[in-house]
Amino acid sequence: MPIFYTPVVGYILYLVVRFRGLSFLSVNPGLPMSGLIGERKAQTLAQLDPASELARFDVIPAELSVSQRVQTAERIMQDLALTWPVVLKPDFGQRGQDVAVIRSAASLATYLANSTVDILLQEHVSGLEFGIFYMRYPGSDTSQVFSITEKTFPVLIGDGELSLEQLLMNNPRTHYMAEFLLDLHADKLSWVLPKGETFQVVEIGSHCRGSVFLDGNRYITPELTTLIDRLSRQIDGFNFGRYDIRVPSVEDLQAGSEIKVLEVNGVTSESTNMYDPSYSIFQAYRILFAQWRQAFEIGQQAIQLGAPRISLGHLITHLKRTYR
Repeated sequence: MPIFYTPVVGYILYLVVRFRGLSFLSVNPGLPMSGLIGERKAQTLAQLDPASELARFDVIPAELSVSQRVQTAERIMQDLALTWPVVLKPDFGQRGQDVAVIRSAASLATYLANSTVDILLQEHVSGLEFGIFYMRYPGSDTSQVFSITEKTFPVLIGDGELSLEQLLMNNPRTHYMAEFLLDLHADKLSWVLPKGETFQVVEIGSHCRGSVFLDGNRYITPELTTLIDRLSRQIDGFNFGRYDIRVPSVEDLQAGSEIKVLEVNGVTSESTNMYDPSYSIFQAYRILFAQWRQAFEIGQQAIQLGAPRISLGHLITHLKRTYR
């Protein structure tokens, strides 16, 4: 566990004592352990279907042979009228792990040959990407967008002299991810970009994959809040978590229109605006502490309204079953 999270763990332990239990695990009664770990992306997303705001998807089962999985992927693309590129990612996964933008049949076959889990094949949606953190107290007619994170993708600008590898190593935004990015672009490292030409380094909106997260709370509007609340009420027992979405423009985001939902994450979601480089560590802790306090409060209220209370024993059993 990174040292950064040590005070957060301490605060969570304080909240456990204050609320006399693990009430945060009851915050989303419709998700396994409220989405702590072990939930399946497809099961949650399917509850939004056939919402026009949902990026089209289906699941490729792990138990099939590689050739059968490729055939299943081709059938899904045909049934959903998808064209290249598409996105592949584990149905059970976190922090952008093993998410890939696939642009050809050969890349599809290679990805599936190296995967041993259920894979979600999803429509590739262009546009701007945001994380929208939603909260609602059970039984309340009102809800809130707690935060918005604007996800930006580092771009290199060619000078006609330096190679792509040199540009990656010289850029302070990409240097710290050098090992990952050099492997990702291994076949392009010798490229010399013409002066002024741009190169987008990553396509996946994950902080662990090189994206830069900025605070986007200025984009919160009543129209956007209404849309996210409507979507959330379609998901069984969902009161707390983050939507990862793409949208053509900021204006569409604020109007709550033309939005496509990529993922819905539960209680372990982070209010990722805290990663804004302009924020101090104390501001980041303030955001995290507020998020966790409300998780306990909402969970406690859900319990009072009939949601099951999760004991430490239930949690341990769930973790063993998830990781066996």
